[in-house]
Amino acid sequence: MPIEGEIKQATIIGYKGRSLHVWVICPKCGNGRWVVRGYTKNPKYTGSCRPCCARSKQYKDGHAIPIPVKCSVCGKPMKVIAGHIPSTGYKGMCPSCLGKSRIGNKSPRWKGGRSKYNDGYIYIWVVPDSPFYSMCHHGAIPEHRFIMAQYLNRCLASWEIVHHINEIKNDNRIENLKLLPSDREHISYTRLEQEARKQIKRIATLEARVTLLEAENEILRGGICQLNQSQT
Repeated sequence: MPIEGEIKQATIIGYKGRSLHVWVICPKCGNGRWVVRGYTKNPKYTGSCRPCCARSKQYKDGHAIPIPVKCSVCGKPMKVIAGHIPSTGYKGMCPSCLGKSRIGNKSPRWKGGRSKYNDGYIYIWVVPDSPFYSMCHHGAIPEHRFIMAQYLNRCLASWEIVHHINEIKNDNRIENLKLLPSDREHISYTRLEQEARKQIKRIATLEARVTLLEAENEILRGGICQLNQSQT
């Protein structure tokens, strides 16, 4: 029989995971059980087992009973599990207000407000009182659009396209950006750029061939001169 306060890893006592469990004895019925050690660190943790909590009307038929409360921010009525209220992570807010309180620099995953998405573009976080906030989607805006808007000192329309001249999506220098009036113009401009690159590459190849032919001609001329001199 374990001793009260004894700590063991979950795998040793037959549980899944790697968390530490402590042997706790219920102060009401005297029955012992293994409890995650993190739960016992809560100053409001009573140590009561589930059956004793059920008798105290926190549980019914083995299921937690939600109690009616009001959101501490908007006052919207909601229901919360009674056992969650003593938790240190309980904020007393409805899901909507809780989500708004974790946006931007208040988020636990905040990394400075600048991140690279899977599409290759860099997105930045813009505060709600910014004059460019209307361009945001869920508080974020592509950095190249934000830089162009700052340069023009106005918000960009949704149909305006900011094109990267060197086609490097994370190179957001203003000299590398070009504003196009529509997606149609962007497609035409991109095709012209691609065709221009092909022609430049073809010209470079032809110039290299011309240089090679000129070198071969010089060699042939030198050989002919030597042949004429030997015959004379």
